[in-house]
Parts: sequence; C-alpha cells; structure tokens
Amino acid sequence: MPVIVLSRRRLRGVSSAAIRRAALQLLRALNEEGSELTVSLLGDAEMHALNRDFRAKDKPTDVLAFAMREGKRVAGDDAQIGD
Repeated sequence: MPVIVLSRRRLRGVSSAAIRRAALQLLRALNEEGSELTVSLLGDAEMHALNRDFRAKDKPTDVLAFAMREGKRVAGDDAQIGD
C-alpha cells in the first residue's frame, strides 16, 4: 500500500480515508504511484514535541515533513517519499 494514514488521535471532521484518497491523487499527479507516503494525524502536544525535538522550535506547528529523499540515503529506500 503506497499511502499509510496513521491517526494517532481522533480528530473531529477528519477522515483518514479522505486523506488517503487525496494523497493517492497527489502521487498519481506526480508520477509517483509506486512510492510510499506516510501521513500521521497528531494532536497539538505531540506535534509540539516533534517540532521541538527535530526543529528546535518550542511550539506546535500545523505541518511537519520528513523527506526521505534528501540527505544521506539508505539502500532500498527508493520507494519511500517520507513522513
């Protein structure tokens, strides 16, 4: 499955299935149908901790992206776009 949606917190009005469909459309538009993408839905506290730990910004943010195709590569990660 190329798109994984992890809902780590129940969010009112947010559909994991709708997010997965939109991500699949985006991958098709980018000619990346065989690629893997993970989307994690988090609450403010967890997002705050990730933003602090990975970006040294001590506040929540709307979006964090961890690109897998930038920087040092690992053998066999060609299909992974990121989280």
